[in-house]
Amino acid sequence: MTHSIPDNRDLSCYHVTKHSWRGKYKRIFSIGTHGITTYEPSTLGLTNSWPWDQVVSLTLSKSSNPPDKSQQSIPNSSPVAEFILTFRTKSKKNDSMRFSSEYRSEIITDALRFHASFYHQQPLGQPKLRQASKIHWSSQRVSILLRIQPYCIDQIDAATNRYLCSYDYKDIEQLIPLVSEGDATVRGFLIQDKQYSRLHAFVTPEASTLFQSIIDLAQTSIGVQIRLSKKPYTLNDYSQLRFGPNYSSDEHLTSFAEFLVYKHSSRHVDHVRRILCITETCLIERDPATYHICTLKPLNEIFGLVRHKDSLQEFTIEYIKNDPSKAKCRYTSTERDILLATLLDSVRSSGNNDCCVKTNRTDRGKRIAPFGHLVDDEVEIQHLRFLIQPPSGKLSTPQDTNNPSTAQAGISFSEILKRFNANVPYSGLINAVTSEGLFAENKEKLIHSALNTLLDSDITNNVADLDLLEDQFLAFRRLLASKAGFQAFTQLPKFRERIGTKIVRSLKLNDDQITYSALEVLNTLLQPMHLDYDLRQEQQNKSSILSSKKFLEGLLDIFLKHVKQNTGSLIISSFLDFLTYTLCPPFSETTDGQHFDVLLELVSSNGRIFFKLFQHSSFTIVKGAGSIMKAIIEEGSPDIAAHMQDLALSEGALPIHLLRALFTSSGDTRLLPLKYLSQQLLGLWSTGHPTTYGLLKRIFPLGLIAYLDSNEEPDKDFDESSLLGRDNLRLATEQHALTNKSNALSTSIINTANKIRNATQVKILENHVQNAFQHWSLKLKQNNKFFASSDSSNGSGINVNNYSNDKQQPVVLRKPRQRIRAEKNWRLFYQRFAMDHARPTLIWNNKTRDELRETIENEIRNFNIDKDLGHGHLISWNHNEFEVLYQCLNDEIRIGSVYLRLLLEQGDLTANIDAASDAYNPAEFFNDLYHRFLLSQPINPKQSSMKSMCLQAMTIVYARHYETIGPFNDTRHIILMLDRTTDKCERDRLIMFISKLILNHRNVRDIIDCGGIKTFIQLMCLAHLHINRAQVPLASNVIESSTTMSRENEKEWYYGKQDKEKVGPYSFSEIKDLYKEGAFDVKTRFWAQGKFYY
Repeated sequence: MTHSIPDNRDLSCYHVTKHSWRGKYKRIFSIGTHGITTYEPSTLGLTNSWPWDQVVSLTLSKSSNPPDKSQQSIPNSSPVAEFILTFRTKSKKNDSMRFSSEYRSEIITDALRFHASFYHQQPLGQPKLRQASKIHWSSQRVSILLRIQPYCIDQIDAATNRYLCSYDYKDIEQLIPLVSEGDATVRGFLIQDKQYSRLHAFVTPEASTLFQSIIDLAQTSIGVQIRLSKKPYTLNDYSQLRFGPNYSSDEHLTSFAEFLVYKHSSRHVDHVRRILCITETCLIERDPATYHICTLKPLNEIFGLVRHKDSLQEFTIEYIKNDPSKAKCRYTSTERDILLATLLDSVRSSGNNDCCVKTNRTDRGKRIAPFGHLVDDEVEIQHLRFLIQPPSGKLSTPQDTNNPSTAQAGISFSEILKRFNANVPYSGLINAVTSEGLFAENKEKLIHSALNTLLDSDITNNVADLDLLEDQFLAFRRLLASKAGFQAFTQLPKFRERIGTKIVRSLKLNDDQITYSALEVLNTLLQPMHLDYDLRQEQQNKSSILSSKKFLEGLLDIFLKHVKQNTGSLIISSFLDFLTYTLCPPFSETTDGQHFDVLLELVSSNGRIFFKLFQHSSFTIVKGAGSIMKAIIEEGSPDIAAHMQDLALSEGALPIHLLRALFTSSGDTRLLPLKYLSQQLLGLWSTGHPTTYGLLKRIFPLGLIAYLDSNEEPDKDFDESSLLGRDNLRLATEQHALTNKSNALSTSIINTANKIRNATQVKILENHVQNAFQHWSLKLKQNNKFFASSDSSNGSGINVNNYSNDKQQPVVLRKPRQRIRAEKNWRLFYQRFAMDHARPTLIWNNKTRDELRETIENEIRNFNIDKDLGHGHLISWNHNEFEVLYQCLNDEIRIGSVYLRLLLEQGDLTANIDAASDAYNPAEFFNDLYHRFLLSQPINPKQSSMKSMCLQAMTIVYARHYETIGPFNDTRHIILMLDRTTDKCERDRLIMFISKLILNHRNVRDIIDCGGIKTFIQLMCLAHLHINRAQVPLASNVIESSTTMSRENEKEWYYGKQDKEKVGPYSFSEIKDLYKEGAFDVKTRFWAQGKFYY
């Protein structure tokens, strides 16, 4: 039949080959809501159509069936992937047509979804329902019904008989028996997904019967073979491998950003509350009550993000695996744009560069291949021609789904744009370079013509159709991402002026989505999105865009408006990309120096606004703002740098980045870019800024701050990260070398080009302090997809035909200034910060780190509260009064910056642990000790102990630093104290201290002059009375004295309380008894025969 089907809408289309006795013809095979339609690819004209009630069957061609059923699958790329469409003719007879396609299993699956509407000679019986239980994400068992269809397994709610979901045979890798622990009896089965091996568990007594039924249906109906695993799984195996072997580890399940959303799904009657978590590789839905994982999707499975224009909170995530006939699940969130900006950056960072944000869903019926596959070169070029010359055919499906009456109308330009955007990836045309051959079509010329056609149909003055304007910008983005499109900005006549006018007019419409789309196109012109980029062309494009200061001021005004209003996160993120491509290395090396200074001055004049972005909820925006801040400080004038350093304090940015730099786990790879960025900013903000450095001294102990001035090298393996980058100098050198050698395409040149191409894939290990993080566009250059599809005519990655001009000047790169560079040893500081220390100058452990973290968090919280109460008034952080007291160390006795306990435990050890061990001024600390010693009066045992500790500490310090401290001027007083002390412990400490004082010769003179020798002689004569000496073991046969023969019984001691008073003699034991009775005081004098002692 060649007439259209009324009210039919294409759901999915495929590029197929029709086989007939006349030959083979290319066709677009469409499966719609009311039937099957085929179109002529070159005109989109209708060739055949069959309503569902005329379709008898879609079956596999016998010639394409595999002879051996043991093979695992039938390759889609097989030339015999044929199928037969059987239909009823007007004469009530059956007829058939034969087609072939690499997507045969997808075609038959999509068609069999309408199997109930096919022509059947006898009434079609209902598939049998099987009782089963689905193991829910909450580990509960939910009663369901399983309906075995010819193309899938349907899951039905047992309570309401409501359809829940389907498991298509084409997407099933294998079936795995489910058994109990220690029991080989099959209790159920697991369905393993092909995409990333996710498991779905079902418990049913009919599992063994279902295995063969499913395998046979998949083989005979779809042409795919589902394997039956020989190894059964237990529930424990299922729980461990539920998300597949590649995504079950903590690395893929640990989120760095979380958003509270409401999910709208056909599975749920009401909206369901979920936590949408973004990890390094996955998008995860969690239950807010239990934090259990509900669903997991890899980021590389995301096809597009839909930002609905009719709702401020609604958005849809399109996945590659998507059934066009089923309603997609949607979400609502109060932070929609923040979520989308963060998710888009994460998706692109994961290597998926084809994802974009748009306001309308992708119509699968306009795409000539499944979402997860690239379209053929023929399809892509045909849609490129449609932009230049609209097709002559008339579509059977309505171009406007809201107005079915347009089904028979001519194909509109809007329809052409939608079809082009649906078939060409967002990262650009896959086949954008002219292939070799005598009759090969010039694809560069086609791209230029398509760009001119888009500009000829400029509708920016007509604000009624914003959807069409958005589609135009989406098409521009795809065309300009190719090498020919990138070069067209300066090489195509009047193109620069025309597209510039279009962008300016679009920005004036004040529509967020249009503004975002225009900025995306602008960024594509600044930075090439293809691998085979030309630095000279990049320089020319940047110079053309940045030449108008008025245009830059207009962009900056839009950016500032959204930042101040806390709106437009996507616009802010895109504009930060614009600034990154122009101001941040390595991209800034291709920015003209004069243009760079003009833009830097404009940005720095609004530097305060970037500090506000540090508080933003979007991970992406914080990264971008930090990168711009780093460029302003490093390359701005000294006044600009000093102003930014002052703002870092007054705006409260320093404690925020200090918290992130110190307490972000190095194991969280997605947050490492922010950690490194914060570490860089802290170094830049403190360099040459005494106020900031003084604040750091009030925050950290001096023993920790001392590492900043240390010359010690940190461990080489500390937080090293392999960072990919673009070496512009190397590329420019190689390009100039190719220019001088391009007179002939010799074999040596081609080999050299191949080496250059391979060199771009080498990972460059750089210092993480100099490279805080990597922009997603740099990763684009390393993606294998872009190597495979690079715009190169010789397969080398560099088109040597572009460098045939011998007189072409070499590329001159702008050298980054880096006027301010972090000079302190921050790497050693961060390394020592994470360690525990117990030294006289530093006690550092988990308690001190926790107190530091809590104090900074409280300060940030209080500052934010003050700003909120200020109602828009400018509030500055009172950094002059901020200090961390470390109350957890209050029990430690500290004098100055030294802890006495640890100093005394260290004793006379002079070998320091590291260069920062003696982080104190020896002379100042010694004076503090002596001052405390003099103030400590022996009123109670605690004070007496303090006095002895101070003496012991003075002994240790003077022994280490007697040359630095110099002579001790109070040596006479120390000798006098020794002569008059009545405390044995104090006496011993004084003697030890004097033993160190003699290291300085000036002190020796003072000891002699004040009679110290007389005092020492008296102490030496009494040394034998010290009873706490170590006992020397003697032989058992040595003659021992009796108790009556003890020297202590000899009466030779006298005492007197007044002048010339003499009482005695007494033995030493009698003197001790009198002392215990209180007969003596501190003024009592004692002497023995031959000496005088008091």
